[in-house]
Amino acid sequence: MTKTLTIAVFASLLVLFIGGAAAQPETGGKVLATGEFIQVDSTDKLHRAKGGLTAYADRIEIDEAFEVPLGPKYHVYLMRDAEIRSNDDISIGRLIDLGRLRHFKGAQTYDIPRGIDLANWGSIIIYCEGFEMLISPASLRFNQGAAR
Repeated sequence: MTKTLTIAVFASLLVLFIGGAAAQPETGGKVLATGEFIQVDSTDKLHRAKGGLTAYADRIEIDEAFEVPLGPKYHVYLMRDAEIRSNDDISIGRLIDLGRLRHFKGAQTYDIPRGIDLANWGSIIIYCEGFEMLISPASLRFNQGAAR
């Protein structure tokens, strides 16, 4: 009975290991860049966020420490420029909408559309479409070996 149980446990672990490895996206394992959301104006208590992000070839993962004040129609944008510091730095032709902000606090993931090479982009921003206002930018810091 012990031998049968050992074989069953081993087989179950093997299936979990192989299944888990196959389920991971092929492009998703390598960290290409990281970033930290910043408060551009220290006197502005509404337009700010905190927390970090990790960028992969196929997605952006915002970490558990992320927090932003409540607001209407917040979106996450991929921006061409690295140093976004005001609304004047935002140009419609130089951004991609990754989707509406899902949570005002905590971890969340946003897919990067197919065919987008992250190396051609410089930052992620939280933007309020309701008031057309930059909430918080995060410049991407590319890892060595990641083309930029």
